Amino acid sequence: MVAILKLLFFYRMMLKSRRLNNLNINKRKEGEFYILFPKLLKNDAKFFNYMRMTKETFYYILKYIKPLLYTKRTNFIKHPISVEEMLMICLRYLATGCRYPTLAYSFKIGISTVQKIISTTCQAIWQTLVGKHMQPPTLTDFERIAKEFEVNWNLPNCVGCIDGKHCRIRKPPHSGSGFYNYKHFFSVVLQGIVDAKGKFITVDVGSFGSESDGGVFANSKIYKMIENGDTIPSF
Repeated sequence: MVAILKLLFFYRMMLKSRRLNNLNINKRKEGEFYILFPKLLKNDAKFFNYMRMTKETFYYILKYIKPLLYTKRTNFIKHPISVEEMLMICLRYLATGCRYPTLAYSFKIGISTVQKIISTTCQAIWQTLVGKHMQPPTLTDFERIAKEFEVNWNLPNCVGCIDGKHCRIRKPPHSGSGFYNYKHFFSVVLQGIVDAKGKFITVDVGSFGSESDGGVFANSKIYKMIENGDTIPSF
């Protein structure tokens, strides 16, 4: 009797799952990746406008993250999501801040799948490229940056421009008002330092939204290492 009840419950859940996924049945015909991506590849300007990067940069990133994200076709996964589509979804989210449901409807996939794709793709990008493109700055780097600021912007003795961005979050449990910022929403702070060409040289992520810009910088690794005169650490 128990076995029959379990079978009926499983069958009911399977039917419910099928009803929920009816919108995604024609993913390969109606999904944004399958409709739009081939057209974007034929137009450099529109590709850049959509992805916020050139095709060369897109495929450069793809080359490094593909080994980490590639999913093989199996009996259970007949049509795995390609790494190209994962990167497209992730870049669209980062470029526009689209909500997960919006991306799910556009790409004809589940909301939880969108969430997982964005998280794993960001992790793969950081893991594979941070060592190549954001190495710890050295004294020589700071001297070069200072010279560029003076020559290009008439700003002597400047080794970087610093600013912060409040990234909206849901209030973490039992966090009090620590994440509540002066703009009246909950956030963590992304603070970055760029060189004279606008390229990031360091980032600091995760400070309380209630902290001031000066407080975030004072608690960052680069500030403490500079104050102590030590070698700049990895980030």
